[in-house]
Amino acid sequence: MAYGLKLLPASYQQDANALYNTGQQVAGAVGTTVLALMMNMIHTPGATAAQNVAAGSQLAFVLLVLLGVGIAWLFRRLLHLPAPTEKLPTR
Repeated sequence: MAYGLKLLPASYQQDANALYNTGQQVAGAVGTTVLALMMNMIHTPGATAAQNVAAGSQLAFVLLVLLGVGIAWLFRRLLHLPAPTEKLPTR
């Protein structure tokens, strides 16, 4: 994010930082809510509440692992872009 802020004019950097931080807070709140709902959505007949939460936690863990693998793949793809065929002019 710091690199992206350097590309903006100085007058926009504080606003962009505030917008980024707000987005991060909202994403964290939504993520927490989704995981809490997933942990409590399993209701197996005859199981205790602790067993149901444990089963929901396993489901939430699988979701987080899949998201982590997907994000890692995207970063790997981003950082290993093919070299450009033309040289860009230097400043």
